[in-house]
Amino acid sequence: MKIAFYSILNLGYGGGFEKWVEQVATILSTRGHQIIILTTKYGDNKNKIIQKNLYRHGVRVFEYENYQRLFVIPTISAIRQIAKLIENIDVLYFNNAFPVNEVIVFLLKRGNNKNIKIISGYHGLFPEIGNMMKRLYYRVVNKSLSKKFDAFHVLNSEDQSMLQSWRYRNVYNFPNGVDTVRYIPGQKKNIFTVMFAGRMVYQKGIDILAEVIRKINDSQEKNLNFHIFGAGPLAYIVKDLEKKFSNVIYSSYVDEEKLVEAFQSAHVFVSPSRFETFLLTSLEAQSAGTPVIASDIAGPRETVISGQTGLLVNATQYEIRNAILYFKDLWDNRKQEYSNYCQNARRNALRYDWKITVDKFEQMLNSIVNK
Repeated sequence: MKIAFYSILNLGYGGGFEKWVEQVATILSTRGHQIIILTTKYGDNKNKIIQKNLYRHGVRVFEYENYQRLFVIPTISAIRQIAKLIENIDVLYFNNAFPVNEVIVFLLKRGNNKNIKIISGYHGLFPEIGNMMKRLYYRVVNKSLSKKFDAFHVLNSEDQSMLQSWRYRNVYNFPNGVDTVRYIPGQKKNIFTVMFAGRMVYQKGIDILAEVIRKINDSQEKNLNFHIFGAGPLAYIVKDLEKKFSNVIYSSYVDEEKLVEAFQSAHVFVSPSRFETFLLTSLEAQSAGTPVIASDIAGPRETVISGQTGLLVNATQYEIRNAILYFKDLWDNRKQEYSNYCQNARRNALRYDWKITVDKFEQMLNSIVNK
């Protein structure tokens, strides 16, 4: 089968979708499918490994120039080149997360390859998040055009229900995956360590976690460290914490090997996100045998089993603080209960191994193309 993936963000951005497409494309290529990936140069290009890994497995990657004054879209010249590349493609999977790109994909389908099947993937679409114009755009333009595509892939049951309520057909719901061979349990640090990894933006709730850290430190809690990873416009919040508190360690961007070590050695992973589509980091933490404290919202609800592999809580300073101190008490005084959380987390993550995820993806492709 000839498969193309299309996303505005360059692969070096290294977010959830980029990691997803790296794994899916690589495994599909080893199974004999012909894969091409189409992106633009938009986004921070900090992770060089993803593209190198794809080339090594025979996946061709095409990165085009883009406009970004009003909307982030490929240039006219790039769109023409994309149209040429997909002439003989069986199915095009695209990340439906940036306005106007669904218009481009719709026009490409109506162009010189009317037989191509289009799968709209929802890895970062929040139709109810943002200003009024953005919500109106998704409700009117995106909703009406996307409905004409052949299939839809979502990562959580709440997005599935939303699309079905819009009378979309062929909605497939299966999750992201995790590398259970690389992310394995390891030795925990001697001092109880709380870990956060994610973009320093409003969505991820880093400001909420910062207040939690201040509250805990002001209450004279001892033997407690915070290790925070990520970059973005709100990074200054964490830098200020690091200057003020000796138990706060901040790392901007690190390679995956160091991140794996951090997941292994942390005692609990915290994600106070305000909204999510999936939350891959919760799976990476669990695969490394680390319990997760996450917001009780769509995305984390798919992977965190509250009371077994972690805790789902309201994204408030009070509840997150109490959850952290709960796990610290387990580590200090009830080692077996803490160990149960770690073992349950690892067993849960094994259900999301990449090969299982790609099996489901391949089944979707066969179903859509054969129709």
